[in-house]
Amino acid sequence: EDTSVIFHSWTNHRKYLKHLKEAFGSHPNALHAVAVKTNPHPAILRQLVEWGFGLECASMEEVYLAMGAQCPGPKIVFDSPVKTTREIMVCHEHPKLHGILVNVNSLDELTRFPKKPNFVVGLRVNPLVDTGTPDLFQVSGDESKFGTPIVDKLSIMKAIQKYPVTQLHVHSGTAMKDLSVAVGAIASIVNFAIEANAILLANGIKDRKIVGVDIGGGLRPEILDDDDNIQNKKKSNMQ
Repeated sequence: EDTSVIFHSWTNHRKYLKHLKEAFGSHPNALHAVAVKTNPHPAILRQLVEWGFGLECASMEEVYLAMGAQCPGPKIVFDSPVKTTREIMVCHEHPKLHGILVNVNSLDELTRFPKKPNFVVGLRVNPLVDTGTPDLFQVSGDESKFGTPIVDKLSIMKAIQKYPVTQLHVHSGTAMKDLSVAVGAIASIVNFAIEANAILLANGIKDRKIVGVDIGGGLRPEILDDDDNIQNKKKSNMQ
């Protein structure tokens, strides 16, 4: 028998989400996707979807949870670093997942994708930076298994020309301390996208381009009563 009791403050939850939207919501096409792993309870996920937020999924099981929460395909972000061919095909074939953003973790993974996928293809790029994140959460070093190192520029540009990549993805770490480095990493990916689009155009590829950047997450927990909060700092730095 299930004897557990879970207490959750919707008021505080919505307060933090409202703060997030206010800090980063100036762009009309911005999608805020909450990581399913932070609280995968179905009732929590359903409420997030009702409030208009997307869901970020690090596994196919989490994608199914997002679907169960009635999250629209275009608001689901699937960025597992170990996707199987079958999982990729489910994203391609399932009608409820059309428009889902599937972030590729390596260039080799692109070879398993259909030529004309029914989903958005994002490519994770490792910016090779140190944001002061704890070693346990460091994902942007030169030995990281997450993303293709930004120094492999030629290989990345060739892949963008060959495969239907229309988004770039960067996530510099978790509990990051140095926001200036994190923002610099985002800027480098934006510049990368601009250069990629110029190369696509120069090579006669006019039917697609890089149209968005997934900036990941990774900010430390904070108390919203503090006027000098992290979300606002990052927004100011990005501006």
